[in-house]
Amino acid sequence: MKFFILALMVANAVLCVLFIDNYHHTLKLQKKLDQINKELYLKEMIQKEQLKEYEKQAEKRKKKLEQMKTEINNSMQKIDQAD
Repeated sequence: MKFFILALMVANAVLCVLFIDNYHHTLKLQKKLDQINKELYLKEMIQKEQLKEYEKQAEKRKKKLEQMKTEINNSMQKIDQAD
């Protein structure tokens, strides 16, 4: 009977140690997950800013191209009128 009680106490102690170890491991994983989420958020913000800048530059290039087309068309019209 004493052996049985001793075995239960040892098993209980082992389970407590395993529980505490699991808890600490879970905390470490949670911290790692939080850090990954933070890094992901920052990368998303950087990507959004880069996309905005790219779109702004694309719009500028498009306007410049339209302006150049207009200038070429005007020049062609002047040449045609001169003939």
